[in-house]
Amino acid sequence: MAKCSILLRRLRRTAFIALGVAAGLVAGWMVADMITGTSLANPPASSPVSTEPQAEATMGVTGGQVAAESGTAAAAESPTEPAKTHHGPEINPGNDTIVTPTREAPKTDVEAEATEREAEAAEQQLLRNLPGIVVNRQAKTVTLEGSVCLREGMLELFATASGMRQHESIVHLKARPLNIQLALLLIGLQSGNGIMWTDDGEFLPAAGPEVRVFVEYEKDGRKVRVEAHEWMNNAFDEPAKPQKWVFAGSETIDDQFMADTEGTVITVSNFASAILDLPFESTTSNDQLVFKARTDAIPPIGTAVNVILQPTGKVVAGKKLTWIYVIDKDNKVTLEGQPSSPEELAAKLEKRDKYLRKVEIFAHPKSQMEHTFAAMKVIGNFASIRMQILPLMDVDSQQPQPAADESPAESPAPADDSSPSSDESSAPGSDATAPAADNSRQSEQ
Repeated sequence: MAKCSILLRRLRRTAFIALGVAAGLVAGWMVADMITGTSLANPPASSPVSTEPQAEATMGVTGGQVAAESGTAAAAESPTEPAKTHHGPEINPGNDTIVTPTREAPKTDVEAEATEREAEAAEQQLLRNLPGIVVNRQAKTVTLEGSVCLREGMLELFATASGMRQHESIVHLKARPLNIQLALLLIGLQSGNGIMWTDDGEFLPAAGPEVRVFVEYEKDGRKVRVEAHEWMNNAFDEPAKPQKWVFAGSETIDDQFMADTEGTVITVSNFASAILDLPFESTTSNDQLVFKARTDAIPPIGTAVNVILQPTGKVVAGKKLTWIYVIDKDNKVTLEGQPSSPEELAAKLEKRDKYLRKVEIFAHPKSQMEHTFAAMKVIGNFASIRMQILPLMDVDSQQPQPAADESPAESPAPADDSSPSSDESSAPGSDATAPAADNSRQSEQ
């Protein structure tokens, strides 16, 4: 019995030693794998797994813990491994620098030209999807198809659309008003602002880029082109003076583009929803309307016409109604082009004048949302100030710029058009030079 007991103890000790050696071999392979990047499960072809007896591995065994004496020596003796393909940042063990591979190779000239062609084709497709509109970006004109719908009576509009207000407008246009505004934006114009009243009752006229309006139609087999005012009289049945409208731009309220709803494309009475409005006060009260149709100058009802819109290159400036608050991709904040913060925005809003109506927040997609939320919280404390959140896609080249804070004079002198500008000299009908409209209702009569 004593001999059996001794034998069992020796067998148990041998088993423990064998387990320790096996654990040591596994630990050694793991260390070698971490250092050389070689997996025993998938060894490189040039470095097969050794078939020599495991007893030849030099190991140290102490208290059941096994450690490799030289895990790097075996790696140094193995043949050079083939280069590996890394799918992420590559770590260089020599200097611990991280090299991130380029995600996309630079485009070749051929690829760049193809991209440009695709962009041009997309733009042309957009222009074709504006029915009843011809956009000439080179000449900076927008031509609208329409027809005569009224030849006599008082006027509130020169041109309407959407089947609206044909009883008080000379021309009905085929195009949707929203698309007409888009067309003006496509030729490079930036809308200004429509009419409004301050809290104390002060009237603010429309402001924005100045636009001339021409009408073209067939008469006795030939094409005739006139300016819009030639189809209008004033309230005293005298020929109306030449007019230049401003691109005020209509707004979207409760998901409705207001000019679509009201048909207010080119107005001669002031409408807050107008796309093109006159830059002076002109009431909508029926007993005080300023303009009427000049019947003898207008062709028969139903006559097809083209209404041509051409910017003069001038801008009628108005009061400062909107502030621009920008959060760029680096979370730098500016208000009206100057460094700012939510705290400074709040301080300036406390001291704002009576004309401010809206703050537009341009936030870059890479900016932290907390900056946008902070600005929204500040503006939300001022009930009379509206806010609009817009994406800032290209902060370097297309960052929105604040408009000049310039107010029109109460009675500006008529512009001297005796020497037409380059825009006007190339405009349709530019052979008849016309002085600019006086910004007073009495002068228009």
